[in-house]
Amino acid sequence: MKIVVILVVVLVLAAGTVGGLAFTGTLKIPGVTPKHLMQAKRVAPKVEVKPKPVSKPGAKKEPEEDPSAGQVALAKLWNGLEPEQLAAITKGWRPSDLAPVLMKMESEKVASLLAELEPKRASDLSREIQRLASQPS
Repeated sequence: MKIVVILVVVLVLAAGTVGGLAFTGTLKIPGVTPKHLMQAKRVAPKVEVKPKPVSKPGAKKEPEEDPSAGQVALAKLWNGLEPEQLAAITKGWRPSDLAPVLMKMESEKVASLLAELEPKRASDLSREIQRLASQPS
């Protein structure tokens, strides 16, 4: 009789444990586990994050392009040319490319160049220089 009571107690405890686990969604048993807990939990896909390359001490860094430095160097060169030569050299240049260099040249040289150019081109260049000069630095 004692064995039967012990077996019944063990079965009730086991059934209660299984039922409790099923009811909380830990154990999925159709009909016992609530529907909202039966659905599989969606796991967000893993996104691989690539670490930024760390520059090693003493490693050479690639130099960054500096258009302003090129414009200054070109302006120094052009300051030594005659207006007629400079007009011939810059004939195919767009005003948007030419104006930044002219802004770094001596004013007298730029004025001589503008006087050498046809009026429409000199006007377009003057407008571009004005536009660039009015931008905040």
